[in-house]
Amino acid sequence: MTSLDPQAVRTAGTARSIRAAWRALVATGTASAADHLLFTLLRGKDPLRAFAPTTNAAKLANGHAPRAGLLLASNAILRQSSSELQAQLTPFFASSAEAATTAGNLRAALRTLADKLQRGEVK
Repeated sequence: MTSLDPQAVRTAGTARSIRAAWRALVATGTASAADHLLFTLLRGKDPLRAFAPTTNAAKLANGHAPRAGLLLASNAILRQSSSELQAQLTPFFASSAEAATTAGNLRAALRTLADKLQRGEVK
């Protein structure tokens, strides 16, 4: 679903550093939906499985999109500048060039996902 190659980010060292940073963030109690989405993508997982669709009939009847949580999280990441996203990813990679490449791939994958969500192509 994403254009991000899971093997490109799931080396043994990277996977350990991602999990350690995630545990530290969750322990602070400040992890946002955007953080959850970023963690999901860095692990090479499908974001549609990480964010359950809204099924509450009252919310849906009042115009709430079924995948609004995922859309809001992806838009929060896309609103970050490229340098902010790269800085956020740099601790997980051996070089800043790898972080920059991954940041670019993430942005492209999230743009595609957000477009599909807005058009209602993803259920």
